[in-house]
Amino acid sequence: MGEGGQAARMGLLMASVARIGGAMPAWRRRLIQCGCVFLILLGVVGTIRNGVLPGNRVFFDFKVFYAAGELWRERVSPYDAKTFWAELARFDPESPEYNRKLRAIYVYPPQASAFFALWTRLPIEQAARLLLAVNVALTVLALVLMGRILSWFRPVGLVELAFLAALPGIGLYINLRNTQWGILILVLLLATFMLERSGRRAPAGIALALTSFKPSFMPLFALYHLLRGNWRLVAMAALGVLALTVLPLVLTGQPLTRLLEYSQALELRDARGEFLSTHPGERFTINYNMIHLEALLLRLFGAPSGLAGAAVLLALVVLCATTAFVLRQAPRTEEEHLLDFAIVAALSATAVYHRTYDLFLLLPGFLCLYLRAASDVERHGRWWRAGILVLFLLLFTRFNGWVTSWISSTPELRDLPQARALLPMPWLVMALLLALLQLRRQPAGLGRCRLNGC
Repeated sequence: MGEGGQAARMGLLMASVARIGGAMPAWRRRLIQCGCVFLILLGVVGTIRNGVLPGNRVFFDFKVFYAAGELWRERVSPYDAKTFWAELARFDPESPEYNRKLRAIYVYPPQASAFFALWTRLPIEQAARLLLAVNVALTVLALVLMGRILSWFRPVGLVELAFLAALPGIGLYINLRNTQWGILILVLLLATFMLERSGRRAPAGIALALTSFKPSFMPLFALYHLLRGNWRLVAMAALGVLALTVLPLVLTGQPLTRLLEYSQALELRDARGEFLSTHPGERFTINYNMIHLEALLLRLFGAPSGLAGAAVLLALVVLCATTAFVLRQAPRTEEEHLLDFAIVAALSATAVYHRTYDLFLLLPGFLCLYLRAASDVERHGRWWRAGILVLFLLLFTRFNGWVTSWISSTPELRDLPQARALLPMPWLVMALLLALLQLRRQPAGLGRCRLNGC
C-alpha cells in the first residue's frame, strides 16, 4: 500500500506524462517534477490563505453551535426558536434585530447538542480557534485517507500529491473558513468505506453512526448498505445511532421530549422567511450556496407551488431510480466498490438538503475521475478524460466563484429568483453525478487494485 498525501492543484496532466514512458528526456522529467512540487506548495498556500487565515475568527456558524451548546448545558431547549434567538444574540456583534432577521432555526439532533455543550467550557473565541486547529488536522487526515485509497490502485507519487492538493478547494476551504464540521464527516465517511472494504463491518457501522450528529449525510449510505446485504454494518449503525441519540439525553438530564422538539424544529426549517429556507425569493446571502436539486428546481419555477413541488418529487424519484438501476448489479471489482461509494456520496449531495460546505461529498468522485483519466493516458494514450477532470476542477474552484460574484453584484439578477438558476454549483454537482454513473456503466477499470480482499 502506498503512502497518503498532502495537497495540490491541477496535477493530472503533468502526472500522467511523468508515468508514460521511459523515453522522456531527463530535463523534461525534472521540469514536471518541479511543476508538481510547485502545485503542492500552491495547494498548501491556498489552504492557508483561503481557509485557515479567514477561519481565525468566530464565524456565525460557530455562534449557532455555541449558543445551542450553552442552552443544552443549562438544560434549556435549543429547539425553541425564540429562546435560541435570544441566546444567539449574545454572541453576535450585530444587533439583536440582525439575529431575528436571520431567524436561524437550530436543527441539530441531541448528540450534536451535547457535543456542542462540551465546547462551551471554553470562551467562544478560544473554542472557535480550537475547532479551527482540529479542522486543519482533519484536513490533513482526510487527504492521507484519500491518498491511501489511491494507493490501492496505483503508486502514490508527486503527481498524485499534486492532484490531492486541488481537493481542499472543493468544500474544505469553506469548512475551515466557517468553522463547520464537514471535514469530520468526510473523515468518518472515508473511514466507513475503508473499514467496510477491509472486512471490518462492525467498526464501519460505528463510523457511519457517528455521522448522525449531522443527520443529512447518513440515510443514503445506510440504504445502500442495506440493499447490498451488509447486515452487520447496518445493524451496528442503527444501534450506534440509537445510543448516540438517547445517551446524551440521559447523561445530561434532558427529557425525552427533546426528540419531539427536534422533530418540530426540522419542520420549521424550510418555512418562508427562515434562515435555511430553500425559497428562491429569500435574500441572496441566505440560499445562494445551496447545491441540491430542490433548490435548483425551485429557482427555475421562481417560487414554491404545487407544480414545483410535484416537479421536485418527480425529479428526485427519477434520479434515485436511475442510480438504483445503474447500481443494480453488485460491485465485481474494487474499482466498482469505489465508484459505488462515490456515486452514493454525490447522490446525497444533490438529493438531500446541502450547501457548498458539503461539497466534500464529491471528493470520492474526483478520485474516480483521476484514476480513470490516469489509466486512459497510461494504457491507451487518451487524454480527453484528463481534460474533463481539469475542467471539472476549474469549474468547481474558479468558475463558480466568478459567476456567483457577478450575480451577487448585479441587483437585477441577485433579486430575481429565476436568475439564481444561473448559479452553476447545483448544475455542476448534477453533472459530476451523471459522469460517475456513466463510468459505472462502463466495464473499463479505474486502475489496478493492489489490495488482496481489501
